[in-house]
Amino acid sequence: MKIFITGVSSGIGQETARLLISAGHEVWGIARRKDLLDKLADELNSPYFFYSQCDVAIEEDVNNTIQLMAEKNFMPDVAVLNSAIFPKDLKDGFDFSAFRKTFAVNCFGALIWVEKFLPKFLERGSGKFLAIASTSAFRPDPASVSLPASKAALSMAFRSMGLRHNQSGVKFTIVYFGPVATDIVPEFRDTKGLGKLFVMNPQTAAQKLVKAIFGNSAIYYFPFWLTLIFRLTLFLPDRLFSALSKKIKR
Repeated sequence: MKIFITGVSSGIGQETARLLISAGHEVWGIARRKDLLDKLADELNSPYFFYSQCDVAIEEDVNNTIQLMAEKNFMPDVAVLNSAIFPKDLKDGFDFSAFRKTFAVNCFGALIWVEKFLPKFLERGSGKFLAIASTSAFRPDPASVSLPASKAALSMAFRSMGLRHNQSGVKFTIVYFGPVATDIVPEFRDTKGLGKLFVMNPQTAAQKLVKAIFGNSAIYYFPFWLTLIFRLTLFLPDRLFSALSKKIKR
């Protein structure tokens, strides 16, 4: 199987690429930093790993990658849209430029690949788009306006796409992760005490993601029990939930 992954230079994206390649699948990975891509390619040392430097927020970069993929005859069976950033846009008032950048990466930087790949997917009658969302899509965050807003927007876009194309053979899948210890959210990576029990490492998250890549459900929640508890508490007022979360993280 041919699988395309954004944000492959670190975290969940990198660990997912490792698992897929070790299982004999071809992976085309992209990231902004070429040095990290080169390092990963050296570590993998595999003819199944293809990569290109690409900032998902820059359409010229995206078009260049599409051209390179066409030259290599690499049309993915699955597109894993994983790139994300988490700037603190509420640190000093409200930083609209940070908000706009987050949407450019987390939401538009995912949906642009739908535009690029969807015609071919529809033409052959198969393919899967997999959006990496998080439980932040369900709750506001006192540290960021843009993270929950962008993940909620991406999730709703995928739900709409899934309805539109439900008879086409093209699947739109959303994966909602609970806290994962990556560099995107340093608070999760550095969590101590009781809070550490609720945080997955990237390797475990990647194992879950691989299940979603080959699964048939439209929506996945990982880890199941933690995200179930989270969803069951959606009736709580935002202020109360935020206060409880802070206590757990200590």
